[in-house]
Amino acid sequence: MANQLVWIEGKDSSYGDSLIKRLERAGYQVCRLAVNDAPEAHAMVLHPDLVLIDIDGRGPEEITGLVHLHRKEENLQYPVIAITKSPSTEELQMAFSAGVNDYLGKDTPIEELTARITNLISLFERLELGDHEYLNYEDLTIELNQRRVFRAGEEIMLTPKEFELLLFLVRRSNQICSREAVLQEVWGYDFAGKTNVVDVYIKHIRAKIDAGRRHKLLHTVRGAGYMLQ
Repeated sequence: MANQLVWIEGKDSSYGDSLIKRLERAGYQVCRLAVNDAPEAHAMVLHPDLVLIDIDGRGPEEITGLVHLHRKEENLQYPVIAITKSPSTEELQMAFSAGVNDYLGKDTPIEELTARITNLISLFERLELGDHEYLNYEDLTIELNQRRVFRAGEEIMLTPKEFELLLFLVRRSNQICSREAVLQEVWGYDFAGKTNVVDVYIKHIRAKIDAGRRHKLLHTVRGAGYMLQ
């Protein structure tokens, strides 16, 4: 699945147009938030992998608020890149003090920007795995180090591949995951033809985590893929 990026735009919408096109051509999915969007709109963007902010004309308090808005609302950790027209040491210090993880000029080549995005996302994923032994969603608990799964305290026995697939879905809870994305990320390859391997594994996992329970977690989104919700 393509990484989910959020672009928080400033007054220079033409730069945002260009940036989003380049990021989408590089394979990212980008959600655009305009300078005048209400805070509630920002909070509705779930589980971004990385946030980019146009900080031109923004003061320290506004940047700090934008950096921490998603994290506060969703209790998430993710990297933030500040982008500016005229980089300076003073602005860099201000951006880092506000909680930004990287600081770049608007003339940065897209190849460098995407390399920094990839590096930061990978770094935060490793930090998350190192800092948290458990991953929780509703009454589902995944014990990462021991690779054990529990629902409402009851242990659920999964095969290694079922565990990887469930972990992939939990990390993208409330997002539709296409069969193609699952094949690429869980099985590690692109598959241009038809295959029902994902459907088979989804069926097995659903039977183990949802059978006999009133609240079902694993849902099929017809024509689109699967969602943990």
